[in-house]
Amino acid sequence: MHRYPIKRFWRAAVLPAVLIAATLMSPVYSGKAVAADALTGNRLTGRVINSNGKPIAGAQVQLLDLKKTMMDLTVTGADGRFNLDLGVLEEAEMEKLRQFTLQITVKGRKYSHGLDAATSSGGTVQIGTIELH
Repeated sequence: MHRYPIKRFWRAAVLPAVLIAATLMSPVYSGKAVAADALTGNRLTGRVINSNGKPIAGAQVQLLDLKKTMMDLTVTGADGRFNLDLGVLEEAEMEKLRQFTLQITVKGRKYSHGLDAATSSGGTVQIGTIELH
C-alpha cells in the first residue's frame, strides 16, 4: 500500500483538470476585444467607410503606440464598426493616447489614421467615422 495515494491522484488527475477548466473559462484574445472590454470598460470605437460612404466589413484595425508596437487588433463588422480594448487607463494616459495611430488594412493595403481628434466619454474613446480613399 502506498503511503500517499491521494497526493498522487491529485497531481495526476485533479490538478490538470483544474488547470484546463481555468484556462477554458478565462477570457482569451478573440480578435474582437469583446471579453477584454467587459473586464476593463475602456475601449476605442469607430467606423470605417469607403469614399462612397459605404461601410467596409472585414478591415483589420490595429492600435499602434508611439513606438509602432501593436496594442490591440480587431476586425470591422458588417457595418464597418470596430471596438479596440484600451485596458485600464488613467487620465494622463488618455491624453497620451491621442498620439497613437490606427493602422487599417483592407485587401492588403494599409492606411494610417491619427487619434488626435478622438473624444472620450465614460471610458470610451470615440474616433468617429474614418473614410478611406
